[in-house]
Amino acid sequence: MSRKVRVASVSFPGVQGEGRERWERAVKELSEWVDRAALDRPDIILVPELAPGLGTPLEEMVKSAQPVPGPLTEEFGRRARKHGCYIWCPLVEEAPEGLYNSAVLLGRDGKVVGVYRKVYPTIGEMEKGILPGEGPVVLETDFGRIGCIICFDLNFLELGWAYRDRGAELICFLSMFRGGLQLS
Repeated sequence: MSRKVRVASVSFPGVQGEGRERWERAVKELSEWVDRAALDRPDIILVPELAPGLGTPLEEMVKSAQPVPGPLTEEFGRRARKHGCYIWCPLVEEAPEGLYNSAVLLGRDGKVVGVYRKVYPTIGEMEKGILPGEGPVVLETDFGRIGCIICFDLNFLELGWAYRDRGAELICFLSMFRGGLQLS
């Protein structure tokens, strides 16, 4: 059964600088970009991979790791609730077993719906301590069953096939780079 869903994406240039002050400025600016995207009344807003850390080296991004739920998901949860939409919130996730390049789906009520952990981190990410996720995560929304892939994951067709086999109706692509031929 086909359904209409309104999708908005944010293209965030990042914020230069270092440390906590840069992080807080980035979250503030990114939140403003999300507010602008919400003017189109989307059902879901996609935010680029590791967006709060864009403009800094991966080492800085790793230092900003947060638990889920945590300060960043709470901030974006407020935005999701305010605008009545879902938001994919990307971050370096600090979990008991280690760090992940993750995307947290926040519901229209601002609560965590689920977490996708990048299955195929790059060598550079793994050298900085990022662990691979276990596999695809299909989440229920009021407009259908959705999944997520993050950046380098796009190169692995078997991940897309696994989403298909699990009944995903929409796969959201979060990346700091364009998808190129793989999206054709």
